[in-house]
Amino acid sequence: MTRIKICGITCLEDALEAVAAGADALGFVFAPSVRRIDPRSAGEIAAALPPFVRTIGVTVDASDGEIDAIVTQARVDLLQFHGDEPAERCLAQARPVIKRIPVSGSDDPATLRARAARYRGIPLLADPGRGDGRSFPYAVAAVLPRPFVLAGGIEAANVGEAIRQA
Repeated sequence: MTRIKICGITCLEDALEAVAAGADALGFVFAPSVRRIDPRSAGEIAAALPPFVRTIGVTVDASDGEIDAIVTQARVDLLQFHGDEPAERCLAQARPVIKRIPVSGSDDPATLRARAARYRGIPLLADPGRGDGRSFPYAVAAVLPRPFVLAGGIEAANVGEAIRQA
């Protein structure tokens, strides 16, 4: 099954438009970014969403205090760790975690499987960058344990091919 997450939501209007367009989940960026939002504002948006829309808090090597604020004020359903967080930190959270692992066109299958194995039991997100929209040969991700999240330069023109390749 393919589900869609739109990331970088900063206002209710965009959130509702993304949901109307078919998004299953919305990502709020709490890391340094032009799309950064504070936890309280994200919580206000999340409270106005229709039922069954998942919310995801995207962080990069956030402190325990930052994560606590995201969980309590933004009330996200999941956390997406996009930095160098070890598996132990992912497993110790009050919310389920999706862990980004870096991928590139130069990754051989054994290397990518070994990178993924460090996070056994934690859902993975394959992304070559840190939310910067860089694409990669999506077929590289096909060796990852399923299910996984595919990200990186995906847009209307390539989404179907990206899904088929991965």
